[in-house]
Amino acid sequence: MEGTIKSYDRMKGFGYIIDPNGNDVFMHITGVISGTPKAIEVGDKVQFVKAKGLHGFQAAKIELAR
Repeated sequence: MEGTIKSYDRMKGFGYIIDPNGNDVFMHITGVISGTPKAIEVGDKVQFVKAKGLHGFQAAKIELAR
């Protein structure tokens, strides 16, 4: 699924992705599998999979589309 980084806190290692339906999806630095997590910026395009986490759905297998 495609999405756009809505927010990302480098110090805490998490943020939110906007999915194609306009929903916020939680993301954590451990879900990034390609690209440099410290280089993530608001507005970046990403590919990801929604996965069941401890507190609902979150992004997994996040790939930066740079």
